[in-house]
Amino acid sequence: MKKTGICLGLVLFFFLLAARVGLAATPITNCTTITSSGEYYLANDIVSAFDWDACILIQADDVVLDCMGHKVQNLNTSQGYGIFSSGINATIKSCIVKDCQYGIILGINNTLLNCTVSGNDAAGIFVHSVYGVVIKDCISLNNRDIGAQLSTNVKNATILNFVSSGGNIGISLENSNNITIKNSVLSDTGIGIELYMGGNITIENSTIINNGNGIYLDESNSNTIKNSIIALNEHGIYFFSAVENIVGSIIYNNLFNNTNNVYFDEAVYPNSWNATKQVGTSIVGGPYIGGNYWGKPDGTGYSDTCTDSNLDGICDSPYALATDNIDYLPLTTYKPPTYYFEVTFNYNSIDFGNVQPYNTYTVDGLYANISTNTEYSVYINGTDFSLDWTIDNLNLTIYHDTYSLTKPFSTSEVLFDSFPALNATHYHKYTLYVPLVPVGNYSTAVVIDYRV
Repeated sequence: MKKTGICLGLVLFFFLLAARVGLAATPITNCTTITSSGEYYLANDIVSAFDWDACILIQADDVVLDCMGHKVQNLNTSQGYGIFSSGINATIKSCIVKDCQYGIILGINNTLLNCTVSGNDAAGIFVHSVYGVVIKDCISLNNRDIGAQLSTNVKNATILNFVSSGGNIGISLENSNNITIKNSVLSDTGIGIELYMGGNITIENSTIINNGNGIYLDESNSNTIKNSIIALNEHGIYFFSAVENIVGSIIYNNLFNNTNNVYFDEAVYPNSWNATKQVGTSIVGGPYIGGNYWGKPDGTGYSDTCTDSNLDGICDSPYALATDNIDYLPLTTYKPPTYYFEVTFNYNSIDFGNVQPYNTYTVDGLYANISTNTEYSVYINGTDFSLDWTIDNLNLTIYHDTYSLTKPFSTSEVLFDSFPALNATHYHKYTLYVPLVPVGNYSTAVVIDYRV
């Protein structure tokens, strides 16, 4: 009886739970209009022929629509709207919308998550005259005109992890302000990102590759472009302006590698092409953040060929792009500096063991035989340094302030033409090519870089 009661209790619990879930989310099986707040889910694909209407129209506020990976597809290709939200605070997620005029239209404070739009005629995603929109983890594939279009006074919107390929424009921002595009990939379009009028746009940590124009700025003000790869486009950044009173952009720590990295059409207005030199990992792995890397696909770009005499990853000379457009800290390929250590030992009374004249002798553990009156000197690039050093096991370690280096101390070579007499003074020089590394305990030898 007791077991039967437990079983009945579990059945009742799961029944009530299922009922609660059912009440929380309303299934959608056909084109519909949502007029009440709440949660909805797409129970199946909707493949239908709708003209200039929306297949799913969200008119209520505070709606969550989860398509659960199902698609909305218009058989009347290039007409109508797949999902149209005019409600405030809507969340639309996990939808596939195909072959409409506009795939998904968003309203005030709407969030679009993990959606794919493809084959739509005007735009895969469309935002018009609203604010607070978030587009995250979405994909645009071969929409005929624009992947994501933010048009006419859109404010305070964010586009994160957006991937767009194909069509005329990946992302178009028209007369919109305070927009952030981050961690996105725009490829294989006529224009990767278009900024038309408006301003205060931030593009960062993005890849814009293999387009006609990577970024197209048309009278857009006060933008920031940073930490991005802009490569294999006909023009990396294309500036167009019929007026000169444009507030320029700050553009730094980007990797440019295009046939024409920067092009000004008509008016040339000032832009800032570098930040203040600061410690940090640059876009090409250098130890400082400053300007941009200016490469070309054929390897003849300014950064490809410039001189970096102090090996800080920044070219020795500024790079002038146009009037009032100078990168004062252009980046170059960084290779960690290698210091030339010339370690000289003067030693007495060394027991070389069973060494025969003219034989090649391997010096292992030389530390065990160096007498207390050993003298030494160390030179770095020909400059005498006062360094402390130890030889432990088979490693020579040299210490200097906040740096140390370790090199396996074992070499095979002909040391002498004859067997050395005991207590005779002999001179031998060891030349080490080693990188400077931070002080620390190293269980393995430092990787050798033979550049001097």
